[in-house]
Amino acid sequence: MKANDKIVFMDGLFPAILFPVGKPEDGGTCAFMTDHCQTYCPMRTTNIHEQRALKYFQDNSIDIIVSKIISELSELSIVHLYWWSWGDCLPEMTDKIIQIMENLHGRGLIQNGFTRNFALFEKIHNKSHRDRLRIGYHAETPEEAEKLSVSYYPSIFCCPDVDRGKGVLYFSGNVVAECCGIWCEWIECNEIRIADCQECYLYRKGCFTVGTI
Repeated sequence: MKANDKIVFMDGLFPAILFPVGKPEDGGTCAFMTDHCQTYCPMRTTNIHEQRALKYFQDNSIDIIVSKIISELSELSIVHLYWWSWGDCLPEMTDKIIQIMENLHGRGLIQNGFTRNFALFEKIHNKSHRDRLRIGYHAETPEEAEKLSVSYYPSIFCCPDVDRGKGVLYFSGNVVAECCGIWCEWIECNEIRIADCQECYLYRKGCFTVGTI
């Protein structure tokens, strides 16, 4: 498969879905972008890959998209997918994206990521809890992330610490990890353990933190 045909992007060591950043009226997918988010977003432009991935999702059926993602990941012998290293889920694509996530989950794929599309987050949250599908909500402030992580237990929430360039992860009212996009730092017994997404999944840490359900 040619590189310019792919819709899954290798973001460092991790396969990810990337959509164009920015406001929808400007061709982006960040329909829920806040002033704070817009000010501090490190990605100021979009690229050909992000545009191609979005168009593929818009133009093709759920089954075709799922098959293509599975095919691309199979080439890499990878069973993990991160949603939206850049960009987000447009409101009009919410149900389609959820069905794609559901189908990939049924195929055994490990998925995680964060969104500002609260409707998508809440619909995933309200489904029976799944250890392989963890889509969290990208809160605006630490206070919001902490509060929502209690109200929407056992989901995970993230709040950006722009000064340090990290996302702070909340679970059940507590900070459980910090992520810089490549490595996740677990916070456990006042010690920091550095791991990647698949290790976090294996040990139920970071985005995959779970409690008694």
